[in-house]
Amino acid sequence: MPVCITGMHRTGTSLVARILNLCGLYLGPAGQLLPPGEGNPQGFWENDVMDRINEALLAHLADGWDFLLPDLPDNWHKSADLDGLREQASEQIAILSARADWGWKDPRTSLTLPFWMQLLPDLKVVVCLRHPFEAAQSLAKRVGSSMPFGLNLWHRYYEQILRDTQPEQRIITHFDAYFLDAESEIRRVAAYCGLDIAGATLQAACQAVAPDTREQTIQDSAPAFHELPGIVARLYEQLCYDSGEVITEALETGRIKLPAGTQTTAPELEGSDRTMDAGNVEGARKLAEDYLRLGRNEDAIKVFLRLLEEQPNDVAALLWLADAARRTGAVNKSRLYLQAVLSLQPENADAAVLLDNLPE
Repeated sequence: MPVCITGMHRTGTSLVARILNLCGLYLGPAGQLLPPGEGNPQGFWENDVMDRINEALLAHLADGWDFLLPDLPDNWHKSADLDGLREQASEQIAILSARADWGWKDPRTSLTLPFWMQLLPDLKVVVCLRHPFEAAQSLAKRVGSSMPFGLNLWHRYYEQILRDTQPEQRIITHFDAYFLDAESEIRRVAAYCGLDIAGATLQAACQAVAPDTREQTIQDSAPAFHELPGIVARLYEQLCYDSGEVITEALETGRIKLPAGTQTTAPELEGSDRTMDAGNVEGARKLAEDYLRLGRNEDAIKVFLRLLEEQPNDVAALLWLADAARRTGAVNKSRLYLQAVLSLQPENADAAVLLDNLPE
């Protein structure tokens, strides 16, 4: 079966691709593989043809790998507009599938999985994971992006992967696992990929893990470790506990830690479409506020609207909705929400000030 190695940028996708390549996974003809570069001196292990197809897909959908994609329409990947790219992808798949065990690595596939899975229904997805602050910090060092941007992109990549795959179609492998117990983690991932590794092969794969090349190791004392937006911290926690025994044991023994404030027993609220009841209204409000802090105003609006379904006279939710609508340019909607607040609380000074300052 084909294997796709993906996950957020700067999460060890190149390391995992090289390890699986040493274990027998064919990544394409040598002439198609990107050469080492400043961002990855040990090699990218990416197939240039697959990269260009993904770049074209993302250009069609938005503007590239670093564009925070809007919610995509259902069955976007079946559009006739993509027939040309579908033909290119099929031709490349024919080249790669000349080998029994083949695959490719590209973080951008996190956003385009439905396109590839319609062509490869048996695709196995290896999801590389790393602490969101480390990944965002490494991305900032490489391309000059801001930390909020990197955290937002981190969240969108994994949210999209979970949305587009079922648990049996993916395996999550944590970057830290290769520096804690490389042999165990390599065995686990190779077995999932159907790669039969012998002693010498396993030894070569383990030697690919070079601790001195690791950058951006998070420390408990780093302020940002304690300042992850809740929505990012919760998703990271969920993914950590799906990352195999090396990581779960490391969490239990304190060798690695979750961001401050997360609790493994806390009720999950992963998205704005989750049914709300009286017991998780506060959790939903926090989720919406996290969306606002990340600049995801449309998602915040969805959650606040669900809150109003449960509590139609929730003045705080109406105020948040008015602000979120204003940020997205929906001035008339913002005005309606503020007028609703004033009908419930005529003396509400915040609503009055916001209403007066809305553009005509």
